[in-house]
Amino acid sequence: MRFPRVMLFAFAASLSSLAVASNVDAVYYPDQGKVVLPNLKVGNLVYFAVLNKIPGTNDFRLDLTSVNNLSAPLTFTPAATSDLIGTFTSAESPTSSATINADGTYSMIQGANTDKNCPAAGGTESGTWQYEPSTGVFSAVALVDHNGQCGFSNPSGIVRIKKVGTDIYFMEGTDQQKLIRK
Repeated sequence: MRFPRVMLFAFAASLSSLAVASNVDAVYYPDQGKVVLPNLKVGNLVYFAVLNKIPGTNDFRLDLTSVNNLSAPLTFTPAATSDLIGTFTSAESPTSSATINADGTYSMIQGANTDKNCPAAGGTESGTWQYEPSTGVFSAVALVDHNGQCGFSNPSGIVRIKKVGTDIYFMEGTDQQKLIRK
């Protein structure tokens, strides 16, 4: 979900003062009670941050442990947006695949027994995606989610896409999977 011209006030320990950001991309995960800000631009810096819903209210609190400065020099080469368009699988999950479309939509099929967090029978997911090639940050919003805690809709942190030669890698935390174009 994109919120154009949203004014966001963010105060974090890593920021020395109150900062105002505009044109904020935000991904809302209602089942997890969080809003992910994958590319929060504050001045000349870019941050990743998570807002957690305060139970019993309509308010959100910045998770200070989630704030990551994405402006630091990258230790990898992000993939170009055009590199992401197509259908992919991975060596780790050959019975699963994801199709990323140029119109900003995606669909995926999770194979049976591919992950402890997935339903044993597998499942499907589809929705919209965003990608910031300057930082390599990828985010998605599931509009249909029938694969449990699997897929793009349930990231455990920053998701980045890197390119090494002609190979594309999906990175989540310290885990990375080589994507195989079908």
